[in-house]
Order: sequence, then structure tokens, then C-alpha cells
Amino acid sequence: MHPNRLTIGRNPDNDLVLQHPMVSNHHAILHKTLRGLLLEDVGSSNGTFHNHQRLTPKTPTPIQLGDVIMFANQVALDWKHPILIQWINLPYEELLPQKSPFQSRSVFTFDIVQGKKTHYTIGRDNTNDIVITHPRVSRKHAEVFQSEGQWVLRDLQSTNGTFVDGKRITESVITPQNQIVLAGNLVQLFAVKEAPQLLEQERIKSGRATIEVKNLSLTVTNQGHSKTLLQDITLAVGPSEFVGLIGPSGAGKTTLMLAINGELQPSEGNVYINGINLHKNLEIFKGLLGYVPQDDIIHRELTVEGSLNYAIRLRYPDLNSDERKQLLEKTLKELDLTASRNVPIGTPEKKGISGGQRKRVNLAQELVADPLVMFLDEPCSGLDPKSDADVMKLLRKLADSGITVVLTTHNITEKNFRYLDKIIVMAEGGMLAYYGPANQVCNYFEVSEPEQIFEKLKTQKSSYWKEKYKTSTFFQTYVHQPLQQWSQYKQTPSGVVAPTPKKTDDSKQVEVLIERNFEVKFRDTLLTAILLFQAPIIGLLIALVFSGVEASPTKPFPMVTPLFLLVISAIWFGASNAARELVGERAIYQRERKVFLTVGTYLFSKVFTLSILNLIQCILLLAITYGSCDLSGNWLGLLGVLFLVSLCGTALGLLISAISSTVAAAMAFIPIMLIPQVVLGGLMVTLNEMNGLVKVLAAAMPSRWGFEAVMAIADRAVEPIQTAQATSSLTETFGLKSGNLWLDIGALVIWLVVYLEITLKLLKKK
Repeated sequence: MHPNRLTIGRNPDNDLVLQHPMVSNHHAILHKTLRGLLLEDVGSSNGTFHNHQRLTPKTPTPIQLGDVIMFANQVALDWKHPILIQWINLPYEELLPQKSPFQSRSVFTFDIVQGKKTHYTIGRDNTNDIVITHPRVSRKHAEVFQSEGQWVLRDLQSTNGTFVDGKRITESVITPQNQIVLAGNLVQLFAVKEAPQLLEQERIKSGRATIEVKNLSLTVTNQGHSKTLLQDITLAVGPSEFVGLIGPSGAGKTTLMLAINGELQPSEGNVYINGINLHKNLEIFKGLLGYVPQDDIIHRELTVEGSLNYAIRLRYPDLNSDERKQLLEKTLKELDLTASRNVPIGTPEKKGISGGQRKRVNLAQELVADPLVMFLDEPCSGLDPKSDADVMKLLRKLADSGITVVLTTHNITEKNFRYLDKIIVMAEGGMLAYYGPANQVCNYFEVSEPEQIFEKLKTQKSSYWKEKYKTSTFFQTYVHQPLQQWSQYKQTPSGVVAPTPKKTDDSKQVEVLIERNFEVKFRDTLLTAILLFQAPIIGLLIALVFSGVEASPTKPFPMVTPLFLLVISAIWFGASNAARELVGERAIYQRERKVFLTVGTYLFSKVFTLSILNLIQCILLLAITYGSCDLSGNWLGLLGVLFLVSLCGTALGLLISAISSTVAAAMAFIPIMLIPQVVLGGLMVTLNEMNGLVKVLAAAMPSRWGFEAVMAIADRAVEPIQTAQATSSLTETFGLKSGNLWLDIGALVIWLVVYLEITLKLLKKK
């Protein structure tokens, strides 16, 4: 071994031998110079990576002790290797890397056994005994202490939870055999000395995530007929790999992706992320598996910076402003969005950023969570060739930075394949036809161009391609061998149970959601203006028709019809304002729900935002009609009832929005909802003229209770009418009772709660 030169590769004549099929025979050289260490790739097939950046071949690059070095993006340089320590001639303690803010690692190791302390605090703040600088970790996250000779781990009401063996805990006795996860970070509190486990830790630190798919099958049953969507899929996706998923339409590409990322529960088989069963421990990976569907799921009214800022605030409620700014700037820079930060995202009608930039913003929404794996469904769909290439380069960069990237694509050109490490080829019937290096897939299928693969698949039955791959050297090299290797280090405990969800800080969520709702409304000026102008337009119309109408024998109370129309208008305001809200951002809701969002806070934020809009509309409506239509009764009392009625309309609108499939369907439903309010409200047919069944139906209408309430308020300021038969008050003329005001208000509140409760349950189902 040369004192200033260390050769690395798969061939036995190297100083440091790495037995991995992706490592070249002579892969790289470490140089020791007066300037420090230099790393040189000697022209390897699959590259050498320094801190997740691929080195230029034959170009020595300065490195520091403890930097992340990956060979072929598969094998990490083990700084603890005896040969390396002997060659550098420094004790291992001096090789440890320095911590940097928000470093991306999946394993943190701390020795709490040999120290003299019996109590340690764990968290992001530097005042803790054990500092884990990751944005998902709370400032004061947990503590570990000795009690009666045992070590006890206690969660300190952290935002993202403390897990022991897959179960979210408040307090638990721990041993070196337990698997401990803090906010998605695997933490080894008892320092391990055995080499295999140390090597595994270094591997995960560098690449962060391995995906093991074992015998995955999915069968669905519809009307008594079963259909197999996935059939016996086995894969091994390594750390930092960029994997493409292709296949003809209906082959199960998206289904496989959704099964691997936890969206779909397989009928058979298992998926493991870093050795942890995904589907049995979804709570552990909440926010750590990013998923970007084909459609853009962002508020297009917001600017790029505003959209990301809200995403960061919702995901990390306990970050201070400096930490949020640091994470925002880092994300904008990584995705090359800094120049577009103040540009609105835009819509087809109102142009903003480009299609390629919108894809980056979608990526950024997930990237701020620092995911282990990023799943993308057709990220280049609809993009021009340049934007397509830009997105693929960006994804390649993300993979090189340590994030495993898996995407489905129909753009299977040779140019795009150059960015990919591996390719998954699906055949019809959900069968695996190939998994291996992207640059060898054409040779495997004996075609000259990637586009010809689909035609080749048609030449044989899917079962043929499945069996051919299972018996190939590709399966042995890229599936069987990695699964065997990773199983040596697996620390998955037996009997892992589903974690118990922890209550989040609802107040911070509500604050951010309300602020975002108001900004979206403010920036969508046209729609907001239309909604606000409804009130003065309807008010002026009512005033025009009913102004100056005097009492007569046939109409002793001319104010009754205007009062009824005010109630109907208030219901209309609330319902039309709310009908778009839930269905229009359903995809956003579903994405945020998977990560951090609680349903109650989401619904409350909508009700609060819309209530302000309702209040403005009711004030404008009453201000225009009160004097012009010669209305009687307490002005504030009438406003209060109209506002409460509008809230009932809002709740009905949200309910309609929750059950509708599109915005158009929701808006079409509003008139259907409004007609019963008019017919059963108590004006067209008075309450005392209704039969029993109709009265029951009327009791379910907010208009019936709102009409009686405004009539009761007005009745107090109107003299009864003396007729030959009897003395009639305003309310009694219509079969109503002036003494029922508080009953009416109570009924409106009850229906408001009922509508919101039904909406809440529907949202939870979605």
C-alpha cells in the first residue's frame, strides 16, 4: 500500500476492495497531499460521488475527512474501515464529519451507555444533550433517563412523534434491540460496535433509503368479478437511485407506484423502507415519502415563494422565522426557482410561471419535507422538450443528493434513459418484465431504440417475460443479491403494530390555513369581486321593487316579502361562496392530509374565512334594504340572524362541495338546494297551512327558522292589525310565533352543527 495513494475497486489487486457488481474493477484513487485528501475517479462505468455530486473522471477533487463518498451510487466509503484508518494514520474520532444545519441523514448514533450521565434530552435545539439537526425534530423532542436500572425513553409532546418498534409512544423502556425513530429519523441511542451494523448505518447515511418489494400482488373485486392488477412483483431499489417505471397502458405502472408508496394496500406481499414494513407503519413515514401526481396540486393564485412558505409553515409549525427562511432559500435554490419566487403560479386564463416551473413548485411542496423517497407520476406530461429535459436533470440532481426517485413516464426516449439508473418494465396483467440498468434495457429486449420495447412485449405473453426475467442474471444481480445483503442488517422488530396518532397543534395549523385562505381570496380578485358584488346588486333589486310599497287590506305588512328575500339571499351567499372550496382543492387537501393536516382545523379555517365574506355581504345587503324598504326591528338583531342564516348556507355549500366530484357539479347543485328553501320557507305557503309531512320537511330548512326569527324581531316594532274577526300580529298572520326567537336561533345553530358534522365525516372518508 503506497503511503500517499490508495486504490479502490472490485479487483483484488486494489488496496481497498469493494465487492459490488456496480463497482468497476479499478474505480477510484485516494491521494494524500500537502493540500489534504484528493479523490479521483479513474473512468469508472457508474461514477464516483462526493457529497452526492458526481465527480468528473480523471480529475482529482479535494475532499474532507468524513465527507459522503459513494461508488456507483451504491457503496459508501466506510471511514471506519481498518485499511482506511491505517492509511490515513489518524484515530477515528478525528474522521467524524462536522454537523451542519438540517443535515439529511436517516441514522443518528449516540452512546448513552458508557457516559456518566443518567439523563439526556434530545431535540433540535443546541441546548439539548443529544442534538438532531433536522427540521422535523422538535426543539425539545424527547428525553432518555435511567430508572431502576433501565433506560426509559419519553416523548416531550413532540410535533412528529417518537416511535419504538413502530409504535408511537409517550414513554417506553428501551434496549439496544429496540428500533427508535424520532420524526422519521432512525436513532441509535446505544452505540453499536459491530462492523456490519456500522456499515449499514454508513450506507443509509449516504443514500438514506432502500426499498424492498417482496412478492407484491394486488387483486380487486368489483361486482363479484376479480381482477389482478399486480402479480408477484419483487424489486430492490437502492439508495439514491433514479428509477423509471414504464409499460403499456393498463400494465399497472401507477398501481405499482401507489402500492410502493403506501397509497394502496397490497393483497399479498410486503414493502420495506430501510427494513421497516411500510404498510404496517405508515405513521412513521408520514411526510417522508413524497408523492407528486400528474396533475398540479397547488394554489395557482399564490406566488412561488408564498406557496412554499405556507407548505413549510404547515409542515414545521415550531420552526422560527430564520429557520423557515433558511429552508425556503435552500429549496428555491435547489429547484432553480429563485428568479421566479415573486411570480404568481398562474392559471390557463391568467398566465404565471411556465409549465416546467409549475412541476418544480409541485416538487418543492414535497421537497421541503426532506423526503427519503420521491414518487412522481408522469412529471413531464404535457411539457415541451426543453422543459422535459430540465425536469429530468432536476430529478437526477435530487437523486444524486441522496433522495431515491421513482417516476412513471411515457417519454421513453434514449435521451431520458441517460438520466436514469434503473428501469422497471411492466407487462400487461401487472407482471414484471425487467428491472435493471437503464443503459442495458434495449440489449435485454434485443431492440435498438427504447420506443421499440412496447412492440417487443406484444410478441410474447406477459407470463413469458415474467419467467424470463426471474431466471435472468439481471434478477440475481439487481434483485436477489441486494435483498440478501440488506437482510443481514435489517433491524425490523417482530410484532410491529400500527402507531397511535398524536394530537397536533391545531391552533398553529388554523392560523396558517386562515392566512392562506385569505391570500388566495385576495389574489383571485375577479371571483372575490363577483361574490362581494352579489350583495349590493341583490339589495338594489329588492329596494327597487319594494321601496315605497304601502300597507293595504290585502297586504297589511308590506315588509314581509323583503324580509323573506333577505333570508333567502343570505342562504344563497353562504352556499355559493362555499360550494367551490372543498372540491376545488381536493387534491391539495388529500396531499396535506397525508402529512400533517387535521380535518377539523381544515374545515374550521374554511368556515372562518367564508364567515368574514358572509358578514360583509349581509352588512351590504341590509344597509341597502333596511331604509329603502321601510323595514322594522332592531338593525343589529336582523344582521345577527341573517349572518347566522348565511353560516347555515355556508355549511350546506361545504356539504355540497364535499360530495361533488367537480366544481361544475357543485355549482349546479346550488339552485336545487335553494328551491326547497324558497318553497318551504313559510312565505309561499304559511306554516299554519302546511300539513304534517310538509311541516317536518320545512323544519329541516334554515329558511323556515330564519324567516320566523326576522319576523319576530320586526314584530316587536309593528302594531297589530285590528280586523273584524280578530287582532293579528305580524308573525301570527303567517302561522309563526313572535316568542320563538331564541328557539329559531337554537334551531339554526343545531342545523349548522349537523351540516358541518356530516361534512367532517365525509372529509375524513376522503
